[in-house]
Amino acid sequence: MCLQPLLLALSLSAVCGWVNAQKDSAEEPTIVAIHANYLHSLFLMSDGSLWGAGSNLTGALGGNGFVRPTPWIIINDVSAASAGKLHSLFLKKDGTAWAVGWVGSGSLGDGFTVDLEKKTAPSYNQKKGEGILRVTPVRVMEQATAVSAGWGHSLFLKNDGSVWASGENEDGRLGDGTTSDKPSPVRIMKKEVAAISAGFGHSLFLKKDGSAWATGLNDEGQLGDGTTTNRVSPVQVMTDVIAISASARHSLFLKKDGTVWATGENEDGRLGDETKINRLKPAPILKNVTAISAGDVHSLFLRNDGSVWGTGDNRFGQLGEALWDLYPADRHVISPVQITAGVSSISAGSNYSLFLMRDESVRASGHNMFNNLGFKGASTPKTTKVEFQRRTAAEIEKWEDREKELEKIPFDPETQLPIMTKPPRLIQSSNPVQN
Repeated sequence: MCLQPLLLALSLSAVCGWVNAQKDSAEEPTIVAIHANYLHSLFLMSDGSLWGAGSNLTGALGGNGFVRPTPWIIINDVSAASAGKLHSLFLKKDGTAWAVGWVGSGSLGDGFTVDLEKKTAPSYNQKKGEGILRVTPVRVMEQATAVSAGWGHSLFLKNDGSVWASGENEDGRLGDGTTSDKPSPVRIMKKEVAAISAGFGHSLFLKKDGSAWATGLNDEGQLGDGTTTNRVSPVQVMTDVIAISASARHSLFLKKDGTVWATGENEDGRLGDETKINRLKPAPILKNVTAISAGDVHSLFLRNDGSVWGTGDNRFGQLGEALWDLYPADRHVISPVQITAGVSSISAGSNYSLFLMRDESVRASGHNMFNNLGFKGASTPKTTKVEFQRRTAAEIEKWEDREKELEKIPFDPETQLPIMTKPPRLIQSSNPVQN
């Protein structure tokens, strides 16, 4: 059943006696979108509430606390969201783009940046802290239609078809013709862009005419332009494309005919071309595909029959238990193999995977060091159902009051400074799950 906070609030005011009798009752959220990345996951509900689980060391899930072992609400009135390495981006229904988490080199796009080596931050007295986080979402941009968070940079698509970018840029990933970091969004492409995807050190753009463009780090051929030369401005790499997905050092492209093409690093088989050889240009991988998702070391493909196929590193079970016994040596799958069925949406993160099922439930598998799978427990190859906490009427009312307070916060970095913390710990991978 879908959450309906507004209708529920009206009911509360009209039938007080019913509320008192039912204040411990609750409604189950309905998930409409999922997004996985480094160590945290985001879940968008049909009522516009955004939930998150996993690591909150950098504030990427908002609020206090280092870990969210089960999904909790971050912000309301959301239409899209994107999880980055150390930060998150939210697109609200009114077209405003919001950011939360690690300020870094300007990844939030709120005008702030920090250099941990020099221990400086423009327009900010760092005092005793070395790390700077935002634990309350800050409004970054208006008139946006899409957001994409990378591993230190952010992309914003506006309703006029222009693309804007902020954050780390030493490899040209922002595509503004320079290699200097940008603490505030700068315009990259003027018009006709339909989709964006931010990876580790590169970015992908899909134009309305079906052409795919790429910029940034290209040491493994992830841009797909036939070279290993970094690009500081977008270059065209494909045509007839309807979807793009960028991750660590590889890229996926879905064409109009339902074929998937892949390029970049392939030492673990993440491209799925039956080799472990890097590709400098996109190569055809699979047919009859409707959605793609590139993880750090693996790839997911959703086919038109609702089945999900995967390829790449499976050390933590991110490709599911069906493949666990097939590759006992290095757990590298070099060509797509079916993982599960009955799926409507997919998202590949860092050594883990999320699956939105056709029955509106969410399942997850793989690495679970910080409960990024949405539940407590060890890493697992078994696709396990994620349980969402039911919200009581009292909790819904409390959340609506908090939302009203959030809206009162002005968009002014001088009055809404980031908090100071010690530098966030960079998490090392734990031991793979065992048979």
